[in-house]
Amino acid sequence: MSTHITDRIFAIRFPKEETGHYADRYLVAELGGDSNLRTNRGNRRCRSWSAVHIGMDWEVIAKCCRYSAGDCAGGMLKLKGRATTPECYIRAYRTAMKNAVSSAVAREMDGITVTARIRCIANKDDYHAKELVKAGRTSRTVTEYGETYNVFDFDLGNPTDLKLWLDHCHGYGWDCAVVHGPGEV
Repeated sequence: MSTHITDRIFAIRFPKEETGHYADRYLVAELGGDSNLRTNRGNRRCRSWSAVHIGMDWEVIAKCCRYSAGDCAGGMLKLKGRATTPECYIRAYRTAMKNAVSSAVAREMDGITVTARIRCIANKDDYHAKELVKAGRTSRTVTEYGETYNVFDFDLGNPTDLKLWLDHCHGYGWDCAVVHGPGEV
């Protein structure tokens, strides 16, 4: 049986002035991996970045409580390999959001890159896919693990793309963004 170990929690802030939204929006990413997955070289624990939650501050904390923090109580999720309480995990999220940086600073100072996307299941009546097509976006088709998706890509440096992406982010963070950075093994 394995435990998921979160090594680092990092937040990117999208200011309300740039997005046209009434509140700042956040993308929270985690660097981590499962305790029983090892690399072929050096037998190091595999780690990768993943976008976890996207939304306003209260939405991100609510998703953290609902989907992640409870796993700490049973020992299935640990911060930096140590036994962690749900409260400690939530506090780590609050700290990351308090120290959030812009996507440009994340790229330049921390080496963290974000590729924004919206992934919708193909051949399914999806509201977000319809709205993106109405907005003039075209998708590419991707098949992963036997499921076909329509993927819409966005440039976070373009204010129009940023606003459209944030308006249609839905579901889990990994359906809306791909994150890469230092520490991946």
